[in-house]
Amino acid sequence: LAADAGYDVWLGNLRGNKYSLKHSTLDSNDDAKLYWDFDIGHHERLDLVSMIDFIKQETGFEKIAYVGHSMGTTIMFRMAAENRTYLENNISTFVGLGPVVVPVNAIDEAKIVYAVMPVMDEVYDALTFFGFYQLGEPTPFSVYVLDKLCTKMTFLCLDMLTLIATNEKELSSQDRFTAFMGHYPSGGSLNVVFHFLQQMREKKVTYGFDYRDDEENQKRYGS
Repeated sequence: LAADAGYDVWLGNLRGNKYSLKHSTLDSNDDAKLYWDFDIGHHERLDLVSMIDFIKQETGFEKIAYVGHSMGTTIMFRMAAENRTYLENNISTFVGLGPVVVPVNAIDEAKIVYAVMPVMDEVYDALTFFGFYQLGEPTPFSVYVLDKLCTKMTFLCLDMLTLIATNEKELSSQDRFTAFMGHYPSGGSLNVVFHFLQQMREKKVTYGFDYRDDEENQKRYGS
């Protein structure tokens, strides 16, 4: 591990999971529609910049090395495209693990995700109609079930993983799998998930979540 080798390691964290639910004015439950109204672009333009600036301020380093995994690479790739000057001034090294931009070729690896895509707009409308703006909310019941399932029957958890991620079990670190699952579910914004789906459907990177309303998109993005 880098920390064991003497490196100063900071673990980044994006808004919306169980470790980062605080807000200065909004409550994640009482103000759910407003609170969860953010997408991948917010993670890049606001969260990532805030993390980098905070680490630099606390350590005094002019630049930091960044190791991202999965969506942690997505937001850095977006920064490289949208805010290259900031990246060059603040990042010395970027290492991408399991890099993701727009996973248009992951049909075999993400069967459930691709199954939803033909009706994704209808699914989104139904979820928001019933007040679901967060996905994967950690409840006592869900935490209990996953804990028992992944502790006693790890193979079932690995089988579930093949439906939403890799279909190659040997790529999963089985000796650390129980520890990883101890942090799931952690929750996240519905808009982030569907922003990913929209990009997969369009097969391109988009600036922000498409509200499918011309006036709303114009107000938010100017186009």
